[in-house]
Amino acid sequence: MKKFFTITFLLFTFTLYAQQQTGGLLGNVTAEKDSLQLASVILLKTTFTDTTDKNGDFELKNIPPCKYHLRIGYIGYENFQ
Repeated sequence: MKKFFTITFLLFTFTLYAQQQTGGLLGNVTAEKDSLQLASVILLKTTFTDTTDKNGDFELKNIPPCKYHLRIGYIGYENFQ
């Protein structure tokens, strides 16, 4: 199994919505400089998930402030956590 890909861009921001702080997570998943389409992006122990688009981009929205563990999976690669 190949070693897993890298997240080339990761941004975590918090905004204020209706007096509740939430944030978002944006990123791009690549392997050897190639974008990976349909990689699974999961915040563990939550219901926040996404899959990457044709450019390897993903976005998770409305995430409450907390410490999270992120896992990215793609067929043929080891999970990245």
